[in-house]
Amino acid sequence: MVDSSDETGSIWLTGSQQFHLMNNVTESLAGRVGIVHMLGLSNAEIDERQSQPFAPSLNKLGKMLEDRRPFTIVEAFERIYKGSLPAVYSTPIENLENYYSSYVDTYIKRDVSDMTQVADQTAFFRFMRVVAAHSGQVANISSMANDADIAPNTAKKWLSILVSTGLVIELEPFHSKVLTRVRKAPKLHFMDLGLCAHLMGWPNATTLERSSSSGALFESWMISEFYKGYINAGKTPHFFYYRDQRKLEVDLIIQEGTVLYPIEIKAAARTRISDTDAMRQFRKKINKHNGEGGDSLYEVAEGFVVNMNESAGFFTEDDWTIPAWIV
Repeated sequence: MVDSSDETGSIWLTGSQQFHLMNNVTESLAGRVGIVHMLGLSNAEIDERQSQPFAPSLNKLGKMLEDRRPFTIVEAFERIYKGSLPAVYSTPIENLENYYSSYVDTYIKRDVSDMTQVADQTAFFRFMRVVAAHSGQVANISSMANDADIAPNTAKKWLSILVSTGLVIELEPFHSKVLTRVRKAPKLHFMDLGLCAHLMGWPNATTLERSSSSGALFESWMISEFYKGYINAGKTPHFFYYRDQRKLEVDLIIQEGTVLYPIEIKAAARTRISDTDAMRQFRKKINKHNGEGGDSLYEVAEGFVVNMNESAGFFTEDDWTIPAWIV
């Protein structure tokens, strides 16, 4: 049918698992097929509004604040704990623990087995739990392999499976000739924090909010929201993070052409001046090099501290504070 007609969009192939779908396409459709990756529901979709990329333009913040529905830190962690799989919103699910246990069991037996032969499924599940505990942290293969009691090469291979199947993204460090002594390893972020919370064994949203993991999971949740906004709009997210040897870290850097937007993520209602330290140092290094006639191609624009504040506003001359529910 495709060969006999110039009409586009008349045939749709859908499936919950991309490897089954693509392996069963027996003839190459290179150049004639568009592939749309669908992640879990974004906050926008849950709130029944259009899912779109975060607009770092300051003149659009006012309208964004009007269009969004504010939610509290308690509601935020209820969403984190519940996750983003459509089924948990379309039908009442009384026992999330059983639901996610079945999801993981199906994932390992179907998705993982399609990609590689995992001889020890129990060990793979144990590794998934270790990776969940490292969400929001810089990847350390040796440490994760040790915690999961597997070989480092196995851990590296299994991590690539989690990334390939869309459960985890690796946020690469931002590199530039201007920046020296920066962290080289990627940061790991689970895309569905409900699954992540289940793998970590948290019994409810309240316990999770009060735990030592709350900051890291809140960061991963916000990274996933930024990421979904781009994917849902058919755009490739050029996302990075920055961390130097002094442990000054920018949680997220959004690259739009040659312009860089640094973003800090805090699971708190109040913003401190120290929350902008890493963004100011990052901006200083890049922009100072430009001013000295260097060859940096980049310009660091305004930065944003994302937290649970009730409104947006200037925090410093170059940086804004914005509520998490605006993303």
